[in-house]
Amino acid sequence: MLRSSSRAELLWGGSPARGSSNCPMRKRGSTRSVFWIVWMTWLREIIIAMRPLGGKGRLNQIYHQIEANRSHLPDNWKAAVRTTIQEHSSDARRYVEGNPDVFCHISRGVWGLRDPWEIALLRLPEELRSRARSEITEEEFRPCAGDKDKLERLVRQKEADLRQRFGISG
Repeated sequence: MLRSSSRAELLWGGSPARGSSNCPMRKRGSTRSVFWIVWMTWLREIIIAMRPLGGKGRLNQIYHQIEANRSHLPDNWKAAVRTTIQEHSSDARRYVEGNPDVFCHISRGVWGLRDPWEIALLRLPEELRSRARSEITEEEFRPCAGDKDKLERLVRQKEADLRQRFGISG
């Protein structure tokens, strides 16, 4: 596990302790929530980059796809990609227990998605929630209008339906 300052250096090219102006931690309160958002963003980027590769590829192919998809990348972004893949693959020593097990190690420098890319994306909490919200029909929404608790229950039910439909544990 990386120290917080080395994660910041890895992701943004500067240390929050030194007051890097491009570090989002200066604008937000919780270091943990910022890192979670950044790592989940990298995870999403990697999954999307693997789609045109048929769900598997060499690291340099994955890097190329990410470069094509993003206009600005931090200095050490390739290390962030490798770390994110390893922390989300139970095949790697760096796997973090509790992270979605998204990637499989195929051979040296070659990684693949364990599931089709659509299902891999749904393993990310924010993607699952977004998809669940988009599946709410107008008829389902009407009785919830103005009642946040009812709407939240409906969204959670839609999330559970998606998990069951795609065989995602949650």
